[in-house]
This record gives sequence, C-alpha cells and structure tokens, in this order.
Amino acid sequence: LVYALLKSKDLGLSSYGVVLKPMAIVAGVCTGLAVVVIGYAVLFLVDALLLADFRIWTFAFKTFDADILPAILRYLPTFLAFYLVSTASITINTNTEGLQGAKGYLMAILLNAGGPILWLAVQYISLFSTGVAVYDGSALSGIMMVAMVPTLSIAAIVSRNLYKKTGNIWAPATLNAVLMTTMTLANTMVCFK
Repeated sequence: LVYALLKSKDLGLSSYGVVLKPMAIVAGVCTGLAVVVIGYAVLFLVDALLLADFRIWTFAFKTFDADILPAILRYLPTFLAFYLVSTASITINTNTEGLQGAKGYLMAILLNAGGPILWLAVQYISLFSTGVAVYDGSALSGIMMVAMVPTLSIAAIVSRNLYKKTGNIWAPATLNAVLMTTMTLANTMVCFK
C-alpha cells in the first residue's frame, strides 16, 4: 500500500498528514503540548483539591514531582518517533471510504494494539489450556502488557481523531508521545545518579 502510494501521481505523503512544513510541525507540536499541559494542570488541581486518584490497575494518570522532568525529556524522542510512525501508519491505512466511522477506529486500534493483543492471546490461551504459558519466564511481561492494550488503543483513537481535525500527524503524535511518556514515568520509580 505504501509503495503504491509513493508511486501515485495524485497522492503523496502530505495527503495523509505527513507534512514537513516547519509551521505545520510547530503548530502540531504546540497543539499536542498544550493539550497535555492543560490536562495535567487539571489533574494536579483535582489532586490538590479532592485528593482523587486516577488509577485503574497499571493504567494510571498520576501527579509527579518535577525531578522526573529530565527523564521525560530523555525518553520523549523515542516515544515521539514511535508515535510519528504509528500515527502515519494509522492515517495511511484507515483513510479510505471503506474504513469510515467505527470500522476505521477498530482498524486503527488493531494496527496500534494488535501486537500486544496477539501476544496476550497466545500467552494466556496456552496458559489456560495447558497450564504452561508459551513464554513461561515472562509472567511480569504479561501483566504489564495488559496495560499496553488500552494505552495503545486510546493512542490510536487520539491519532485518528486528531488527524481528522488538524490534517497533519504532528499534533496527535506529539500529544500521544508527551502524554504516554509522562504517564509511564509518573507511574515508575525514577532514580538519578
């Protein structure tokens, strides 16, 4: 599909939100950052006023101390690279007439979270049917992978929806990268030497 897309004279990567214009990139990055900053500001406010806890097992949005900001900046480029490729893939593969509405969102979720879903299915079908997991030394990986399914599913929905609103992949990729990096590190003990 991508090869055919690149050879087509009518369509180019810009037709799918892969825009390399500096102003489009800056606008997308600023939009993504603004959404995450506003969202976390609300989270900190609600936490301060109501002491609310927004955790569902290993999937959690938590407040954090400023000392994890260097770690966020360290991991952010890797997350951004992943979400740029992920968002471009979702956009290219779901931007057809046949994948409008719920079908497109389901396909986006399968593109983003299909790997972890397949791994969990193989692991736990084997465990429940034979008593032994396929990767029997990976018990913790399976537990942590469960949280990846909703995380990657939500990221896919955000990518598809925000691309449809902005027309470029930079806003959803930035939003997902900053949000998921921050969420991951706020839920993890970070040690600095």
